[in-house]
Amino acid sequence: MGNEIHNFKEKVNAIPIPEEKMNAAISNTISSNNRSPKKFTYILAVAASLMVILFGSAFVSPAMAKLLSQVPLFGGVLSYFDIGLEEVSNKGLVTKVGETFVDQDIPVSITEVYYDNFRLVIGYSIPITEKIADYEALGTEMKLLIDNKTVTSMHAQSTVKENVVLGTIETNVRLPDSFTLDINFSEVFNKKGNWSFRLPVTKNTQALVYEVNKKKEVDEYKFEVFDIQLTPSGTKIHLELDTPIGEDKVYDFLVYKHNGEVLEFIEESKKNIPLVKFDKEVVKTNAVYEPTEEKRLIIVPVLQDNGNVIEMEELAIEVDLSTFKGKEVTNESTDYGLIEDKVDLETFLRNYMVEEVGNELGIELGEYTKADLSVLSPHFASDFQKEEKINQKNVVKPTALVEERTDSNAYLIYKSEDGINHVFKAKKLSGEWEIVDSFTTKGQTILEVENIYENQ
Repeated sequence: MGNEIHNFKEKVNAIPIPEEKMNAAISNTISSNNRSPKKFTYILAVAASLMVILFGSAFVSPAMAKLLSQVPLFGGVLSYFDIGLEEVSNKGLVTKVGETFVDQDIPVSITEVYYDNFRLVIGYSIPITEKIADYEALGTEMKLLIDNKTVTSMHAQSTVKENVVLGTIETNVRLPDSFTLDINFSEVFNKKGNWSFRLPVTKNTQALVYEVNKKKEVDEYKFEVFDIQLTPSGTKIHLELDTPIGEDKVYDFLVYKHNGEVLEFIEESKKNIPLVKFDKEVVKTNAVYEPTEEKRLIIVPVLQDNGNVIEMEELAIEVDLSTFKGKEVTNESTDYGLIEDKVDLETFLRNYMVEEVGNELGIELGEYTKADLSVLSPHFASDFQKEEKINQKNVVKPTALVEERTDSNAYLIYKSEDGINHVFKAKKLSGEWEIVDSFTTKGQTILEVENIYENQ
């Protein structure tokens, strides 16, 4: 095997690979950060244009219709975000959606969906309808539900191109083979609203897993490749690297085809686990690279030491997948990455109370921040509750609605057992909050709201 690796490296060195391309490949691979759910990752997309197809019940104003008619034709979004999504888009394996919903005079479109054994990805687009900075345009809040259960982990990418926000929402958690997907946007361009979509999704089952279980040990290092999954959107490799404990170094992995080409890195999930008892640290990694039909792969650990990128070729493992029997990937467990999408009773009571008051008074709740009274001032909150003689056991917990625009106007609300909503208008005067008015509205009793909650 040592001679094979040596001969392979000589072949690689003889191949005229452009230095810029190789550096880019290595740069994409060297990363110590897990791709954990963050609010947004900003990326540069290839030049694109957009067609928004209105499909839904939302009213579109004449001005909005004119704006949409000026948006240039566009075929899809997913293909602009990584090479795996580009591959499945080119092969026609994505599900075209083309649904648009308009709220706050902002149209949000779901363009397409792709789902295979290790990734569910949704593409979306939003034309920019007003003059705002790019970073503001990218400030979007959303959540995913699978069969009415919330996805526990997801991440998103977005970019602005030609006055259009192009983005993806992705999750890598274990999911059923088919399900109903809900996509709910709650904030777009810093405006609260409700952009909701529901559609059926079925997994692309063109996936094979190869149980490799090969390892290499050199000095204090041990490198193991456990299995490799091949799907239309990527090559997923499960591997571990044992290293001496306490090293201030970053380890990653390059994957070569047998002709010396490097598989483009897409994403990874990585954990560094120190085993003090054994004086070592284990780098556990699930890494995704571009899809490939190549059967002979060479996987090489790479370390980054004081700015130097070093391939640990003595630990390289060559895998010929043609010598292994690929198995179909199946979900043997129903332990999906989902949680029940039902808030706790206290939150439900407070939300219900706030909506009752908002509807009664015509308050645009999207213009207010909902919070505990202590957000105004702990001293003010304490005095307010003492003066009102509020017993927390027989009321819905007092809630503050603070006007976002001014940050100096607020409503304070609590509900008593009989359903009376007690409302207080407050102002921040000379740096101190003061009650300037108070009144009541009649709503459902606490017991009635609790029954609504139980019957949901």
